[in-house]
Amino acid sequence: MRNACYIAVATGLALGILAFGTTALSQMNADPQRDRSSVTNAWHVTAFDSDIDTAFEIIAARGAYSSAPLSDQLEIYSGDAADTGIRFRVEGIKMDSTRVTYVDTLKGATTVTTADSLRHFESFVMFGEAAGAITIREASDNGEITVVPIGHLQSYIAHKFCSRRERVYITQWTGNVTVATGSVRLQLRIYPDFTDNADIADGYRIADEVVLANALSEHYQRTFVEPIEIPRNGMAMIVGLGGAVNSDAVVTMSGYSDR
Repeated sequence: MRNACYIAVATGLALGILAFGTTALSQMNADPQRDRSSVTNAWHVTAFDSDIDTAFEIIAARGAYSSAPLSDQLEIYSGDAADTGIRFRVEGIKMDSTRVTYVDTLKGATTVTTADSLRHFESFVMFGEAAGAITIREASDNGEITVVPIGHLQSYIAHKFCSRRERVYITQWTGNVTVATGSVRLQLRIYPDFTDNADIADGYRIADEVVLANALSEHYQRTFVEPIEIPRNGMAMIVGLGGAVNSDAVVTMSGYSDR
């Protein structure tokens, strides 16, 4: 009788361990989209462009974006001297191909300079409203990178970089027409080498594409069942080709990253 009890207990423990191991293994092999929030960083990009012409260009606010690679610190300043004490955050890729986040406060029309030189500028966001437009430029030659319009709190550039230490995935992108000027052909491109940021005409693959007619009802949304991975030291970009000069579009791109 005693031996039978031992066998029953041992069998129960073994079955419990097996069940636990099977459950843990099934969780490990589950869809990568299961509960990303606990282990990853979600990201979202929005951009609009009312100046899409008849050659492919990156979707960026009013076309105000210089995609040339940097090797320089950034300067940030407002067009209004009264814009002081407003916190902002800049993200980009440093010269060693790692990601950097820089947080500071505006000093009105006086420039604020980042501590590090950047290879690529990715995004700018403010945590309060400014009275003037915000300019982000290169420190050495004052080359303008982008301008945040008055009343807005962020830059609007349809790109996402992946540093050498990250794994970055795209889960969804969308496209809309907001003014019925001309049709717009949108492409979601993946560039394995982010130095092609300086020349978007080659070195890419098309992950998805859509043509939107010049009608305000035009909307496109694509969710990827299998998330698209941006290669390390690579980037994703949404570009547009207008059916007429000054065509327009609003696009978004979302995903998550493991850092």
